Amino acid sequence: MSHVLEHYFHQTGNTPVQDQFCESILRTVIETAPKLLDDLEDYEYRETMMLSGTLALNGMLNMGYRGDWATHNLEHAVSAVHDIPHGGGLSIIFPNWMKHVLDDTNTNRFKQLAVRVFNVEAEGKSDRDVALEGINKLREFWNDIGAPATLAEYDIDENTVEEMADKTVIARPEYGNFKKLSRQDSVEIFKASL
Repeated sequence: MSHVLEHYFHQTGNTPVQDQFCESILRTVIETAPKLLDDLEDYEYRETMMLSGTLALNGMLNMGYRGDWATHNLEHAVSAVHDIPHGGGLSIIFPNWMKHVLDDTNTNRFKQLAVRVFNVEAEGKSDRDVALEGINKLREFWNDIGAPATLAEYDIDENTVEEMADKTVIARPEYGNFKKLSRQDSVEIFKASL
């Protein structure tokens, strides 16, 4: 799901096909993952998850644009310092990145995800409230399937936040394509992830 979400968050216009490819894979994973966890031997569930994973990273979803990938930059820094599982780190960081970058210029992208993937009812709510509800539903789903929600679950505390933040900007002082982030953004996201 994190790979799909990295493609989904971009600033390029006119991407309805790519958006709906991403959304359909996310909905499929949300539907299938709990079933697979209940029956790890079910070939069809495994097949569905494997195809979803293949499509998430084979380049098809982001034809014509580049996705964000800041969350991967953040997680790679965590794993470089603490050697945690990549997927676990992403499940912790992604919702916190989402809350950190959500602003008045990009609310529609988050709202679209909330409505189309997490079935958030938008009527009578502000776009920001809909967006935040969608982010919270992502966190709840990952919690429900047993994914970690905090860095503390890997015994990571504030003592290495600065070191991890340094690693996020080794290659570039600014990173991310959906919204440019700096070292200070890294610090804030890591602290929110503790």
